[in-house]
Amino acid sequence: MSLEKITWTKARHTYEDPLEFLAEKYPGITRGALAKKDSALYQCLRKKRLLNNVPRQLSIFTPNPLEYYQKNYAGKTRGELAEENKSLYETLRINNLLKHVPKKPGKFSNDPLEFYRDNFQGKTRGELRRDQSGLYHCLLRRNLIHHIPKKPNRFGEDPLKYYREHYPGTSRGKLAREDPGLYNRLRKDGLLCNIPLQNQIPKRKRAPKTNFGNNPLEYYIEHYNGMSRGELQRKHPGLYNRLRRDKLLKHIPLQKR
Repeated sequence: MSLEKITWTKARHTYEDPLEFLAEKYPGITRGALAKKDSALYQCLRKKRLLNNVPRQLSIFTPNPLEYYQKNYAGKTRGELAEENKSLYETLRINNLLKHVPKKPGKFSNDPLEFYRDNFQGKTRGELRRDQSGLYHCLLRRNLIHHIPKKPNRFGEDPLKYYREHYPGTSRGKLAREDPGLYNRLRKDGLLCNIPLQNQIPKRKRAPKTNFGNNPLEYYIEHYNGMSRGELQRKHPGLYNRLRRDKLLKHIPLQKR
């Protein structure tokens, strides 16, 4: 499925930062248009107090005045911009976008990617956003964030192998319900073609509902004994959901023993 058809409701399992999704999917969109096109993303940004990154109205420069600044005045300070292009300066100020324009020349303004590689090589996007938000947003604004690795997830480098180990024979629809994070990772990597549709599974060869056998609690005790519900849900959502459906979660401790 192309990015054009994806909304935040489906993409939130894949993207750590809603602003990253906003920049990729809706560059230059106004708040009103975003509220209509993707209300889930709009509400997420509002709750996290990030709506100031979305302009209230279009400017005379481009649909995105910040993009115009980055293309034509990148690295200019607020004072320099006010002198050279007062109209653009005021447009950025009115739309609460001046925070993306430095007050004084930044230490990484010339080449933020080189600065990252020299000082923070190996840091993930989430770590960089937490520890060096200025550098993170500079990379994001200049469309360089794709050079920064995302946080490794539980699927490792081979999500298809993870699927075959934990959900063998499971159809796409069922996988999307039981483990949307894995489903979206497979979709993003172009691997969903390896997951059968429900009507592609012959009845005589159809895999059992799960690989936990007739007694999922016994499977838990044998492989994950002592693991708390929270840990089990993160590390093996398929087993967690099976225990929940069979009303067996009461036998799983809330906290690790």
